Amino acid sequence: MSFIGVELRLDFLSAQGGRSGGIIKVAVVSSWFPRKCGIAVYSFDLAKGLKRKNIDIEIICHTGVDPSSHIHPVLNMKYSNWPDELFLELKKISPDVVHIEHEYGLYTLNKDTFFDFSPANSFALADTLFKLKIANIPVVITYHSIYSKMTNEEIEYLKIMTDLSTATIVHEPFQKSAIAGYLKNDSKIFTVPHGTWAGSIIQKNLAKVKQDWEGKFVVGMIGFLEKTKGFERIIKLWSKVVEKTPNALLVIQGNARPGSPTGPIAKHDILNLINKSRATNSIEFYDQYFTWPENNSFISGFDLMVLPYDYASQSGNLAHAYGAGLPVVASDLEGIGSSVRTSKAGILAKSDAQFLNAIIKLAKNNNLRKKYAENSKNYSKKIDWDRVAEKHIEVYHWAIDKVKHSKKLNDLKYINSRTHV
Repeated sequence: MSFIGVELRLDFLSAQGGRSGGIIKVAVVSSWFPRKCGIAVYSFDLAKGLKRKNIDIEIICHTGVDPSSHIHPVLNMKYSNWPDELFLELKKISPDVVHIEHEYGLYTLNKDTFFDFSPANSFALADTLFKLKIANIPVVITYHSIYSKMTNEEIEYLKIMTDLSTATIVHEPFQKSAIAGYLKNDSKIFTVPHGTWAGSIIQKNLAKVKQDWEGKFVVGMIGFLEKTKGFERIIKLWSKVVEKTPNALLVIQGNARPGSPTGPIAKHDILNLINKSRATNSIEFYDQYFTWPENNSFISGFDLMVLPYDYASQSGNLAHAYGAGLPVVASDLEGIGSSVRTSKAGILAKSDAQFLNAIIKLAKNNNLRKKYAENSKNYSKKIDWDRVAEKHIEVYHWAIDKVKHSKKLNDLKYINSRTHV
């Protein structure tokens, strides 16, 4: 993955002037660059959007990131005391609100790998949440992986974590309903969509010239190479697509996530399928993971983005497609399906045959493709990071007011009234 220009992209954080320079101070606990992680990309974009709204941002992230006045790399999962280090760092920062970007595997206890995604190994974060709650510091948690059907382990985890936090954010309405159904309470759950940078479209013909894609109908897939992303199913279908649309070009861009036990296997299988395909000359594979400016320039040359996921609660790549004004063909899964139905930006598919028919249909029907592209572009304006940042600020103020009026502030008087022997 290329991180050229990341330092320049982080300049917006160094422009802060402390709490006096902003409305409130927010400590964002998250994965961060140069860690190759979708949550890192999400958090960067959110932080940039919040900064544009005059919010002071402090980033608390994993070790391996260069520290600065506003970036605090203190999370080291190899040491069991990392929750203590996190709490001490938050006390030093003294934020008005703590915002945790949650994904299973990011905050584990004493593990050599970050890829234990079980809720049972994610409870270390509860220690910090408890201390923050006792200290009357508001905590907002965004959950990036919520399904309507959850295991008992996931349900019990969410019950405890939502009780310890002040407010909960999810991306889709069905996710709020799912959590509320298990918790029997939705008063602290807020739906805030995954953001995108609207209007970030680069002129398609220029993007195609840059990539030498002139005259091609470009179908793109991007992301970390995992079995759940469905890269293989489209590669297997591609010769049939080319039979109907000879100018079709399949572009796959991504690489194996560092440390992933399954990523290298997926990459090997993908390359093997490409080499064996009867349409191998109509497939391009880019073994890299771009930063957003590079990624935006790249995907702007697509005519269509395909997301054939087998398993996902939502997709940052779908949000990027909206930002680039792309029509999509996507798996009819809960979060992705909900988003595409709302945006009206493409076609949902449940089988290989439906994916094949949808791709060919959009390749041959320029008017329909343009209609979906326009819907995608319009929807991106509704979920632009500036608007998404405003929704976050509303949640922050709600959480701050909630803690301010909490009866727990009277606990000290109660404790002092006790008789100690």
